[in-house]
Amino acid sequence: MILNDRRLRRPPLLLLGLLAWVLAEIAAFGVVVDQLGWPGAILLQILISIIGFRLLRDLGARAGETLRLVIEQGSPRDGTMLHGLLAALGAVLMIVPGFVSDLIGMALSAPSLRHVLARRFGGGATRPATPDMIDLAPHEWSRLEPGAKPRRSEPSGES
Repeated sequence: MILNDRRLRRPPLLLLGLLAWVLAEIAAFGVVVDQLGWPGAILLQILISIIGFRLLRDLGARAGETLRLVIEQGSPRDGTMLHGLLAALGAVLMIVPGFVSDLIGMALSAPSLRHVLARRFGGGATRPATPDMIDLAPHEWSRLEPGAKPRRSEPSGES
């Protein structure tokens, strides 16, 4: 069995990424230790991990509610699964030791960033479905100017 020499000489991109991640975490920890001291850095890391566990627990409860709604109403809205996945990834990154992963996890915990990422990568809805949201097609609503009276339209015979 002959292996390609070119593959053996070049380290895999994943390995380089992992090495860069570890070096960034070490540098970030050094900066935090320099600012807060050892006890402060360790305490901050523990507090952020506790917040991550709490977020993950809340996401689990929310996922159960979403599953119940999907069972009652049919298929989930586009993007719902991606929003949940990104939020869970953010919570897990907050649990994992390291301040760089904590910052990325906190960013993923923000709904606004999840909306942007879902729009960019999910190709579906830009907001997660909520029980109190009414989703209308473009022909089912119109914008009113202040002071204008709404028009009543007769229902068409379409079902």
